[in-house]
Amino acid sequence: MKRMFIFLSALVFLASGALSAENSLSKYFPHGDTSIKITIILPDDYSPENKYPLLLILDGKEYADTAAETAAFLAGYDYIPSLIIAGLDTDNRFRDYTPTEAGVPGGETISGSGGADEFRH
Repeated sequence: MKRMFIFLSALVFLASGALSAENSLSKYFPHGDTSIKITIILPDDYSPENKYPLLLILDGKEYADTAAETAAFLAGYDYIPSLIIAGLDTDNRFRDYTPTEAGVPGGETISGSGGADEFRH
């Protein structure tokens, strides 16, 4: 987890100068036999001089934009601080997000599930 934090911190630092008008950047990174898409979304009031909390979102393709919009709304009313959102997206969520083999009780397991430990590293 420490390596992931360092990696995301470096990505945010590098992305801060290369973001589009929407304050976001997406990039694919190799991970074993697959790749992980990481989307970084900076708050509207982002400044490189300030520090921001980082919110990691699994299933980033589905939820990162919603999380960023919700965070911006809440930060606009000072309910939460401005956040940097990092959306992580993988091509096999059953493998990467399940700590053990997943399946129906008494039924078959989902082929390839149970790879969360490898995903974290």
